[in-house]
Amino acid sequence: MRRLAAIPAVAILVLALGTPSASAYWKGSGSGSGTAPVGTVSAPVVTVPATATGAVTVTFTSSAVTPSSPALNAEIAYAVQRSADGGVTWAATSNTCGAGLAYPATSCQDSPPVSGSYRYRVTARFRTWTAVSATSSAVTVTVPVLSAPTVTARPAARSANPAPSFSFSGGGGTGYECRVDGGVWAACTSPRALSGLADGSHTFDVRATAYTLSGPAASATWIVDTSAPTITTTVPNPSASASASFTLSHAAYTTIQCRLDGGAWAACTSPKAYTGLTDGSHTIDARALDADGVATTIASRTWRVATAAPTITSQPLASTSQTTATFTFTDTGFTSFRCKLDGGAFAPCDSGTVTYAGLAQGSHTFTVHALDAAGVATADRTVTWTVVAPPAITLLGGCTLGSGGGRDRFIGTTTISTGTVTVTIYPGTSATGSPAATLSTSTFIIGPLWTVITDVGQLTSGATYTAQAQQTDATGGVSNAVTCTFSAS
Repeated sequence: MRRLAAIPAVAILVLALGTPSASAYWKGSGSGSGTAPVGTVSAPVVTVPATATGAVTVTFTSSAVTPSSPALNAEIAYAVQRSADGGVTWAATSNTCGAGLAYPATSCQDSPPVSGSYRYRVTARFRTWTAVSATSSAVTVTVPVLSAPTVTARPAARSANPAPSFSFSGGGGTGYECRVDGGVWAACTSPRALSGLADGSHTFDVRATAYTLSGPAASATWIVDTSAPTITTTVPNPSASASASFTLSHAAYTTIQCRLDGGAWAACTSPKAYTGLTDGSHTIDARALDADGVATTIASRTWRVATAAPTITSQPLASTSQTTATFTFTDTGFTSFRCKLDGGAFAPCDSGTVTYAGLAQGSHTFTVHALDAAGVATADRTVTWTVVAPPAITLLGGCTLGSGGGRDRFIGTTTISTGTVTVTIYPGTSATGSPAATLSTSTFIIGPLWTVITDVGQLTSGATYTAQAQQTDATGGVSNAVTCTFSAS
């Protein structure tokens, strides 16, 4: 190397690595020239297999910077190229070979787009310097031809199943990818089960894959409709009828099943009628079936059958002298009632109370039933009773049979041996004013006979009094009043 002459200015050495040799130059006053070996970056050595299917593994040796430095080597990057014409023209690679490769990488995979013979080269780059490998040997690549798979099983165009399954085959690949409603593609196998789908339109896509290749997709679009059928009826709740009819329909499905009170499901036509229902709660359930026989959600209607007659809570005695009769009645769930007396017509009695006055003596019959909201009547509840004549009483012995000792006894007869006989004693010759004494008895002797007696000193001896006798029987009937005037003992 030639020795440079001394220069009185500051010398600046600029080194640039890249080619196997580079020049060093200075800037300043004076002149001179020279060469200096400053380093190299080595070219990779590329190896490929003779044949490959789908993807080619490209192997190469690591490059290095000379003089070697781990920090400098770490800056090396690689670019892999593919040639389909024996090395005349070069194209970028794909797959991992097309990604950024850096030291100390020694291999990658490329997926050529079509079958053919290919050669490869690798360029090592360090800053602004490059080192290109020799062209590799040829590799014969067979690229699978992918087609859209065939969907062999899928839900009906409108389906009640929120978790359907799809089966598929073909496509020429080594695997499949699936997605739903335009989501992310993901590896899948057949059959592919879905779950938790909301009602509405959905699309299932499937495509064949091989290595990094993806074929055209097969698609299936369908509607998930799990909606329950509609149940309509005029049956009120509660209902006084042992029969019921229901209209069943669905906007999309024509096959409907129903059941009563949790029984077995069975196909049913609309309207669905039931007869002979027992009193109590009943429930009809209905569901529709899609073309695959999958059932929708269930619609239900519950109602209560109440055909029994109302309950009478108060009524007259079976035999009474009262000519007025009051009835009260109730029936759970019903607020409308109809009543009648004897052979008369039914009339509204919604208050739950009815009174009949001026009843003639003899047998009478009261009838009541409830009406449901549809106007259907329950069974009749009847009560039969007899209105009898009120008691008739007499006073024996003209008025009083004095017993002596300052006591007066009254004896009489009655036609009804129940209730209470009351003898009211008034001063004077009429049954008016304030009573001097009131005597009563509920004891009847020798059949219809009754008797009462005053206490000693209760009346003034020798004074004139008027006695009035009257009976109230056990049913509240009041007898005739019998009066007489007497002189106290």
